[in-house]
Amino acid sequence: MFRKCLIACLTLLSLSLASVAEARNDNHGRWDNLGSKSVRLIGDRDSIHVNRGPYTKLRFSVHERAVEFQRVFVEFSNGDRIEVPVRDRIHAGGQTRAIDLPGHARHIKKIVFWYKTAPGSLERAKVSVWGRR
Repeated sequence: MFRKCLIACLTLLSLSLASVAEARNDNHGRWDNLGSKSVRLIGDRDSIHVNRGPYTKLRFSVHERAVEFQRVFVEFSNGDRIEVPVRDRIHAGGQTRAIDLPGHARHIKKIVFWYKTAPGSLERAKVSVWGRR
């Protein structure tokens, strides 16, 4: 009886550890860096040519200084173009939430964004774009 109980407990423990490892990999293991740009103090328009995929989500991270986003567009390889919602201001060291791309996973041709470094310093900010498969 003790042996059966021990086997059942070990089986449950190994299944729960496997599901935790899978969840951790699902949340952190599939984000690809699609590119980065330095942001000037004045308004700036940049694009990152991706030509990869398929991706289901995007995320923007900001380094060095806060960045104010005005507009962000994603162009797909099939010619579709969408505007994605991004908060107005992302602080240094911060990131946007995961932004869902409509439909199934899609191949991204390029990402175009208008932004500027928040006032208060002469340092340039760096914006990185991440895609999740």
